[in-house]
Amino acid sequence: MKKAKLKPEVIKEKLIKLKAQFDKDALLYLILLLAGVTFGLSRLIFPAVSELSENFKLFMSKKESIDSMQKKIEMTKQLQQRKELEKQVLKLPVKIYKPPYQSAQLENASAGLINQIINIIKQSGPNKILSLEFEKKPVQDRYNVTSKNHSLLRIKLELESSYEVIQTILNEIYLINYLIKIDTVSLSSLKKYNYKRVQAYIVLDLFVDTAP
Repeated sequence: MKKAKLKPEVIKEKLIKLKAQFDKDALLYLILLLAGVTFGLSRLIFPAVSELSENFKLFMSKKESIDSMQKKIEMTKQLQQRKELEKQVLKLPVKIYKPPYQSAQLENASAGLINQIINIIKQSGPNKILSLEFEKKPVQDRYNVTSKNHSLLRIKLELESSYEVIQTILNEIYLINYLIKIDTVSLSSLKKYNYKRVQAYIVLDLFVDTAP
């Protein structure tokens, strides 16, 4: 029995149909694959990108707050310098802290003024003092002559607080009725508090009357 020979036209038609079916299946698989990848991206990557974007926006807003705070601090320091200059020009006496008793340790003798500063920090808001250091330094005039009756007590404070509370603390210290110089104020926002709080490093110079 002779096998029926397929005509070339029939073979070509079958091949075209087979290729068309293969292309249709491949397109379907590709669509399913893209849908799966898109779904995975939407569930995994897109939320992470969105969270990163929100954190970046928050960081930038807090950075602007720090810059604004630094400007306010500089203005406070400039006002303090202007006040001291006005006192010198008008030859008004500057009130320097006089300890109620003499002590070998200047920070012990100046405990009253130090406690006043600590109370300002505690009463201004939810603050956390991380470190407190003291350094005794001589008081010198423009000719580098050391005063025999005065000393400088430098207080180095490190604390956690908020932008607004730091400004309040500096204002209250500025209003203390003794000569206190705000030497350094440095702020860095804290990521663990979602940039809503700062770690502040503050250096204050207290002038103390040590005359017997």
